[in-house]
Amino acid sequence: MACFGAIAGLTNGKDTIVIDAFAHNCMQIASKYSTNSIFKFNHNDMVHLDAVLERCRQLDDKNGLFIVTESLYSMNSDAPDLRRIMELAHKYEAIVIIDTAHDLGVIGKEGLGLLETIDLQYSKNLIICGAFSKAFGTNGGFIAGPIEIRKQMTIMSPTYMFSTGASPLQCHIASKSIDLVFSEEGDRMRKRLNQLVDFTVRKFTENGFTLNGIPSQIVPVLIGHERTARMIFKKVFERGLLINLIEFPAVPKSKAIFRFQLMASHVEADIVLAIEMMKTAKLEVENEMIDLID
Repeated sequence: MACFGAIAGLTNGKDTIVIDAFAHNCMQIASKYSTNSIFKFNHNDMVHLDAVLERCRQLDDKNGLFIVTESLYSMNSDAPDLRRIMELAHKYEAIVIIDTAHDLGVIGKEGLGLLETIDLQYSKNLIICGAFSKAFGTNGGFIAGPIEIRKQMTIMSPTYMFSTGASPLQCHIASKSIDLVFSEEGDRMRKRLNQLVDFTVRKFTENGFTLNGIPSQIVPVLIGHERTARMIFKKVFERGLLINLIEFPAVPKSKAIFRFQLMASHVEADIVLAIEMMKTAKLEVENEMIDLID
């Protein structure tokens, strides 16, 4: 709702939105709600984004131009070149809206996620939004940006103006979580989490699995065909392992994944056990399919 409110509160029917083809559903719907002038650029393709922005400015050099993307994509754990996006925003006088839900607090030296890669000289063109339901462990969301933008949000954002405020309990949890994330303890937890990420990626790779994206606390294990993924899911579930099966439309057809989400409190032994159970189930399914063909 924060991402929807950011887009809906800042744009109007005369503006143009250029949005990543894989951007979250909330951002896609908000764009359609706000304007008919919507252009998609190929996922994380900066060359295509440059071309689309140039075309948009040729069609309209007066009204607002917005670039909509995510910092870390939650299904495939991949990320755009945020530094390049900000350069293009400066070049074409565009405003960037970034959903930071999945990396803020857990990635980066300071815990700011992939925002740490951005050149702050362009920050006046930047609006960030996200959810407290990931690293911060509660409900609610946020929008951050220049003071003028924050004033605009309180008046024009429909999901702020026409919704009930967060409860004192939720606000307190979010506040304490923010303090924790940006503390020495938070630094230690991120260091531990990064160690687990490296360990998990290595173990999956050593056992013949293909992973999507960049190393992060989101570990997307590519399976492929939905039938195969469902059969593996059934077998590991019967053995006591619950894994997150992701299929179309969250990912493309025949690109089903198992999506692991790591926490600093996980231990290596459990990760190894989960991988062994998956490897065994995968081999059983492959053999069963060979038997069917024979």
